[in-house]
Amino acid sequence: MTTRAPRIEILSKPSDALPEDGEKLDDDAIEDDLESPDNPECHGDLRDGLNENSPEPLKKGEMTLELLEFLHVLAQTESVTGAATRLRISTPKSSRLLQKARGIFRDELFVRHGKALVPTAFMKTLRPRLAQAIGSWEHLFENAVFRPETYEKTVRVCAMDSALATVLAPAMLEIRRRAPGVRFEVVQLDRDLLTMLANGRIHIGIAPRAMVHSNSIMQQMLYASQYVFVVRPGHPLALRAEAGEKMTREAIEAFPALRINTLLDDESWLMPSPREQAAITMPYMLGASRIIRESDMVLRMTGRLALEYVRSGELVALPTPWVRPGIERALYWHQRTDRDPGLRWIRAMIRSVGVKISDEEAVRRIFSTRSQFLAKEIDEF
Repeated sequence: MTTRAPRIEILSKPSDALPEDGEKLDDDAIEDDLESPDNPECHGDLRDGLNENSPEPLKKGEMTLELLEFLHVLAQTESVTGAATRLRISTPKSSRLLQKARGIFRDELFVRHGKALVPTAFMKTLRPRLAQAIGSWEHLFENAVFRPETYEKTVRVCAMDSALATVLAPAMLEIRRRAPGVRFEVVQLDRDLLTMLANGRIHIGIAPRAMVHSNSIMQQMLYASQYVFVVRPGHPLALRAEAGEKMTREAIEAFPALRINTLLDDESWLMPSPREQAAITMPYMLGASRIIRESDMVLRMTGRLALEYVRSGELVALPTPWVRPGIERALYWHQRTDRDPGLRWIRAMIRSVGVKISDEEAVRRIFSTRSQFLAKEIDEF
């Protein structure tokens, strides 16, 4: 008893399939599965090249988006003609795409079983990955539109606590309002800032502008520091200032100082005077206001931070126009994140929201509300 071979289905061109430009479709039948022994590209030759032990690598460079879409549709329709109809291509082109895919993957992908095309074991493993591959391919070439409301990322920032209070705090709050999926991790400014940016431990740094020199590190100025001296309300220096007395360096240095010992201690502009009595030295601004409120110590802080304490009535600023401007603060990031749309937006938000006014403007605002100070003295800041 002999077993009859399955009949090869002969399919004609579907009426709604569109031929390629310049391609003339014959009325002759087209073999759906390319298994005709008369076909010069028959599967016998192809099978010889599909030996699992063949050292020939997959032809990944020949893969195209069109081919991925064709295989995706063919896996759904299990018909070359059906795939051609859905994709609005000619049936001969559909057959050629299948033949090309077989050559790339070195697998038959689909075999005839009765009137249907059945996926091979390899095709069954490939099928669930096709839609993902198509999406990734299209995403590669599309112009990404950044949407803060859908953005999710943990952003690591390195900064001094004074910058945290005056720059990062308002910026982070506004960023979180617009992008709830953004989380922040803030670490204290460190001399290893360059290394931390390079190895990805942090995404953004706020530091003196002259601190980092590297071709791989990007920077943009944030603001120029302007310092003022602050004391507690009722302090002898505050009373003298309210009486219209000008503050001299000698008068301030006669009182013990609370000194914030930071990364910038090697900068001459921040070094204490030989006459300055540093009663307490610490690396953090946090807690400094309490120490000042409960003692006769003097503290030097940035204009914007001082403005907040003066407005709240916690501290009093002393008019000292002879204090030199401080070093410019800059925003730092590694060049590999320069074009990251999310981090670009966050950096822009830090610049726009976190630095709404300069230290210089903050100092002017502090003393512009004090009628006893002459306009000439205010303009000297």
